[in-house]
Amino acid sequence: MKINYYLLYFFLLLYSPFSFSNEHFEYDDWINNKLFSKNLINKIDNLINFKVNSKTKNINQAKKIKKIIISNLNSITNYQNQYTNLRLLCNNEFGSINFEYFLFVENCIENKNKKLLKDYSLSKFEFDESKNLLLNNAENFKLKFINLHSHEVKKDNYDTIMKNYNTNIEEINYKKFENQFNILLKYLQNKYQLN
Repeated sequence: MKINYYLLYFFLLLYSPFSFSNEHFEYDDWINNKLFSKNLINKIDNLINFKVNSKTKNINQAKKIKKIIISNLNSITNYQNQYTNLRLLCNNEFGSINFEYFLFVENCIENKNKKLLKDYSLSKFEFDESKNLLLNNAENFKLKFINLHSHEVKKDNYDTIMKNYNTNIEEINYKKFENQFNILLKYLQNKYQLN
């Protein structure tokens, strides 16, 4: 069973789409990831470069609002980057591998995310955490993992399962991240009357 743990851990690291850096990210670099939609990029660009200028008469006030909007966008970007790091942290907390691995990691991330939202002052937003999607994904892969162990275990099977598992997580997370940006944009538009 020990070798299975190392194989699983290796594939998690190999196929992990997440960054493990504490580096500060700028929103415009973050959203240019291929998984974010052009629609989101256009909404942000429209808000900063068109709506603020057209709805604000004072040039200095417009600059101040743009700076606040960009600061908020950078803050949510860095929260999202740190959120992705939670997966590695929870993987390290798991210990020896068993069939409960997938659900354990998702629950661990959910618990640590509550603190992260507070740290970034984002707990006031009602973000759709996509918890059910991630838990359903974990349950699905738990069953695949159990099924894999009921047959002859091959390295290729682990490889495929972990690659698919991480691809699903990446897709779920980026949909969630895009939704978070949209909630923040709506909040900022209302706050600064940029509708």
